[in-house]
Amino acid sequence: VIKGTARDATHVEFGGTILEVVGARLTAGQGAPVAIRQHEIQLSTRPPAATQNTLKAIVTRQVYLGMNRDYMVETPDGTSLRV
Repeated sequence: VIKGTARDATHVEFGGTILEVVGARLTAGQGAPVAIRQHEIQLSTRPPAATQNTLKAIVTRQVYLGMNRDYMVETPDGTSLRV
């Protein structure tokens, strides 16, 4: 779950990026927690072809967990996220 600020009914600002969201209609200016399904997150070393709902971040840690890896990333505003 990330904590952003609603820009309008369907967009949230987080980490200097505007994300399009679904669910309950938002009110501009209010705090807006957003849940992201882990299987919808992708990490890449290259910029994606589509820029909608993408966020630039730096990997600060990674741990091998057998069939998976656990990453910590830091967004431009200094927020740390576990991916």
